[in-house]
Amino acid sequence: MVLLITGAIPAGLFSSKAAAADEPLTVAQAIARNNDGLPGTVEGYVIGYFDGSKNKLQTIAPFSGGSNFGLADNPGETDLNKILSVQIPNIISVRNTFGLNSNPELLGKKVRVTNGTLTSYLLLPGIKYIDSSSTTFQLIDEAPETKVASVRANPSSGAVPVGTQVTLETPTVGATVYYKQNTDADYLPYTVPITINDAIHIETYAAKEGIDNSDVTSFDYTLVDTIPISISDARKATENTTVSVQGIVTYSELSGSVSNLYIQDNDAGIVVRGNASGIEVGDQIEAYGPITIYNGLVQVEASKSGFQGGYIRTVEKSQDLPSPVSLNSSHFVPGAGGE
Repeated sequence: MVLLITGAIPAGLFSSKAAAADEPLTVAQAIARNNDGLPGTVEGYVIGYFDGSKNKLQTIAPFSGGSNFGLADNPGETDLNKILSVQIPNIISVRNTFGLNSNPELLGKKVRVTNGTLTSYLLLPGIKYIDSSSTTFQLIDEAPETKVASVRANPSSGAVPVGTQVTLETPTVGATVYYKQNTDADYLPYTVPITINDAIHIETYAAKEGIDNSDVTSFDYTLVDTIPISISDARKATENTTVSVQGIVTYSELSGSVSNLYIQDNDAGIVVRGNASGIEVGDQIEAYGPITIYNGLVQVEASKSGFQGGYIRTVEKSQDLPSPVSLNSSHFVPGAGGE
C-alpha cells in the first residue's frame, strides 16, 4: 500500500499523479546527480531531522522541528555522505503528516518524494519542494490493502471564505472518490474541486475494485466575513485576529518555502506571509489570515499553521507603485530613556 500526501494547495491534500511517476532514484543515485538542479523522484528511509545545519542531525525523538528530514538507502544511516536532505514545505497538510516533530514514528519508515528539485539544501545534497502543483510526498507501506482509506477534505470542515475550493481525495492509489451535497440523493464521481459559495454539507466515500469501499465521511462548511479593511485598521488588531486587507506589492522575498509580500494602501503598509505563486511587485492583492507578530513586526499570515481558509489572491496586475516618502530624524520619536 502507498499512502500519498501532496504539497498541492489548494489543488488538494492528496494526489494520484505520483502513481504514474517514473521509477524512483535511490538516495545514492540522487546524490550522484551532484545537485544538477533538475527534477527528480527519490525513495529512501527517514533517518532524522536536521536542526538548522548538517552538523545537527537528530536521530532520536523528540525532534525539534518539522521543516526537513534526512533520507538514506538504509534505515539508521549516519554517514552524511550517504544522506539526502529533504525540504518539507511550510504547508499544513504536508508538515502535519511528514514533520518528525509531529510524527516521530516516521523514523525508519520508507518515503518517496516525487518531482522535487535535486539541489543543495542545508549544505548537503538535497531535494527541494518545487511548487504547489508538482511535488508530492508518499509514505510507502507494503502491507496488503483490504479496504479503501477514508476520503479526506482540504480544507477540512469549518468556516471558510466564499469561493474556497474544497478538494477530496483518498490515500489509496487507484481509488475513485464519490460525493453528494446537502440533500442530493445520488453520489457523483468527484472530478473537480467543490467551490463553497454558501453553507454546505458534503458526504463522500471512495471505492476500488477488489477491496472494500471506504467508510462514508461527512464535511460541513460555513462562510466567514472577508470584507477587506484598511491596512491601518489591520495593524491595530490584536494578535490572532482574522483580517482581510488589500494593497499593492512593493517588495517580495522568499522565506523558506513561502513568500513575504510587503504591501501598501493609501495610508499604511504591512507584510503578508503565505503562498504567493505568480504574484509580482506592482500587483494589487487581497490577503486573508490572522494577525501575527514576528520580531515585533505586524504581519498577516495567510498560511499560518493550524489556520484553514487563508488566501492570497491577485485583484489587479501591474499597478503603479505608491510614491516613496522621505524620512528624517524628526519622524522618529525617542523611546523611554531617550533611546
